[in-house]
Amino acid sequence: AQKFNLSPNRVAAIVQLEHEEDRIRKEHPDQKIHYDIQKFVDAKMQEHIADAYRTFGETPPKGFVEDPTGSAGYGNPDLRVSANVAAEDLFDVDDLLAKAVIRERDEAQLAIDSHVYIEDVDYAQENVKVNSECRALMETKNVTADAAGENELGAVLNRPEDQSPLPEFGRGIGGVWADKVEPAEDGTPPRRPRYKYVAKIINTRAEKLTPDEKSRKKARSRRKKKAAAFGIAADEDVQNTLVEIDGILRPATAEEASNVAWKPARNTQEFTYQGVKRAWIGQKFRGEKSAWGRVERDLDKEREIDTKIAAESAEAIAAAAASKGGKGLP
Repeated sequence: AQKFNLSPNRVAAIVQLEHEEDRIRKEHPDQKIHYDIQKFVDAKMQEHIADAYRTFGETPPKGFVEDPTGSAGYGNPDLRVSANVAAEDLFDVDDLLAKAVIRERDEAQLAIDSHVYIEDVDYAQENVKVNSECRALMETKNVTADAAGENELGAVLNRPEDQSPLPEFGRGIGGVWADKVEPAEDGTPPRRPRYKYVAKIINTRAEKLTPDEKSRKKARSRRKKKAAAFGIAADEDVQNTLVEIDGILRPATAEEASNVAWKPARNTQEFTYQGVKRAWIGQKFRGEKSAWGRVERDLDKEREIDTKIAAESAEAIAAAAASKGGKGLP
């Protein structure tokens, strides 16, 4: 980002867009990528920049210029700081500037040394934290809904077919789901997937043990900062989040928790290139070889697609003209 004078957020967007183009060339080779539109937009932006500089009688820059650290030096170009510093004539301004450069360099090095990098983990395989109350609730729910009837309480819930609330035991009318869902290992006929819901378990009595709302917010903020280094699964906002699907109650994964309404504030860069990171994790942890990698442009294939599109357009124009009695299009 600093080498090319770009903000980290813009670099993240460029990486994600390049990854998406590579996936299109790899997985959908017949799909046209409109590079001509990209060139047109770039030319218009250069024209707009030149007009803006011409208004003030200045020469436009030869390349893309953007403050990669922002005016506050925190890597956020959208953050603006408004402050004035009084410098009397008794002060040596050059000496103050030299000391400021040294101080800012030391502060930047300290920020680099103390920076906590987000670890590349597979959020689909990582569960959020749950307390003992949630574990007891999951165990009770899964035992009572045990369709195998291994215990007395679970056997009570096994209804005869004529008492089932859904036709064909939920397999659909005439068993239409039988060829779409694999049967269970014990040979149980397949049934259609049940609706999945997500819920957050909150102990309101425990929350009231700290009567001072200001103290609760302060303690919560301290815990959230401590958990930030361990990823979204350790965040307090998504703790005790449970998921029910096909009758099984379990802790939510970090990937599922990142999509709920009570998810924590997103990391802008992580959210921008989440597709790239998901593909990299798929290759690293799940062996998905085709989900990642550079794919060069096939110019011959692009010319073939352009020729095909031009032929289809000509056929459509001819068909439209024929439908109007050969008068042609207006």
